[in-house]
Amino acid sequence: MKLIVFAGFFPYKNSEPFLVTEFKIAQTYFPSISLFTLYGNQSDCIINTNPQITCYTPVLSSRKDKIKLFLKGIFNLTPIGFHVREFIKKKIFLSYKKIYWWLVSITLTRTVLSSLAYKKLVEDLKQSGPATLYFYWGDNLCWIIPYLQKRLGKNSKIIIRLHGSDLYESIKADYAPLRTTIFEIVQTIYTVSENGKNYLANRYPLFSEKIHLSRLGVCDYGLNPSVNKKEKVVVSVSNLIPLKRVHLIFEALQSSTTEIIWHHFGDGPLMPEMLKLTSQSRQGLQVNFHGYVKNEEIMNFYKNNPVNIFINVSTSEGLPVSIMEAFSFGIPVIATNVGGTSELVNSKTGVLLNKNFATDELSTAIDQLINAESLVKEEYRKNARAAYTEKVSLNNYRAFYSELSQSS
Repeated sequence: MKLIVFAGFFPYKNSEPFLVTEFKIAQTYFPSISLFTLYGNQSDCIINTNPQITCYTPVLSSRKDKIKLFLKGIFNLTPIGFHVREFIKKKIFLSYKKIYWWLVSITLTRTVLSSLAYKKLVEDLKQSGPATLYFYWGDNLCWIIPYLQKRLGKNSKIIIRLHGSDLYESIKADYAPLRTTIFEIVQTIYTVSENGKNYLANRYPLFSEKIHLSRLGVCDYGLNPSVNKKEKVVVSVSNLIPLKRVHLIFEALQSSTTEIIWHHFGDGPLMPEMLKLTSQSRQGLQVNFHGYVKNEEIMNFYKNNPVNIFINVSTSEGLPVSIMEAFSFGIPVIATNVGGTSELVNSKTGVLLNKNFATDELSTAIDQLINAESLVKEEYRKNARAAYTEKVSLNNYRAFYSELSQSS
């Protein structure tokens, strides 16, 4: 059976690098795969032309083109029955914040449903017969599921994967548009963490049997070089946005008395603010903001540069790929106890902080890990590597696609 993957940006340049590896494994299980993408330019496609792979024209060229999204979402005749019924049944009109997310959902959904790519998709599915439809995210393109099934009937198998921002409803006004309707339709709901699985099962007990754990996985590039050197190196990888709280990493490093080199990979709207803040770094703290870099450049950095600690202090996560990557290199991690992070980070693999930690707690954790005895450091590295091997290796994808192909 054919596989159709619905993604936000993949397979276009500078987007969803974690899907690149997964997609390579998917090709070994499905002889025919199509990619339906929300954002991207066809000239930026990062996968080679292959008769096995079909790429539909992206619905929109850029996430930043809000005007085009608004106009395409408003000025068309696409039916919106599922959204209207939910607006009334769930009394969305009683909350301004829910109205906002409802409007976001309906605008994006109508944009997709009126696109040439969607019409071509429906036409192809009607001609080729049943397929496995895999929605990589639990929002955005996922909102078209009720409308798509209405056009196609129930022959195709529909599955969705949920991570963090698309899973935990508190992030978006305690509301996930069309979630109940979507859960009624799909055959399987996969979460990337045990925490996410339990969250959904408790919130939607009627669908608990559909909800399964399927963690992501990352490549094995070997261990990070030995850290028994004079330089003490700390790394963080994230977008520079409020929920990542990167400024707290700097504040903790400022409070440390250890000589440290801090490398941050990632860009975002808070970059000017962070550059201004870190311009007053203490003596003994060297700060390097690398901005946006390709994922392979970060992997090469880990291969060639000893790293003492990886830090993630987000207020919300699913199960961060950045932590998985650090563990694959045997790098211990300091992280906040949010989402499924505690399934990897603990006292054996690093330090797990409360979500609302005090800055001095992070500073103390940094100093303790970075100045630990050599044997203690090696134990952390060994445990981090073991957590990768046991929980987030590429075997996760092999098991996922094996199951998917056999049930298709």
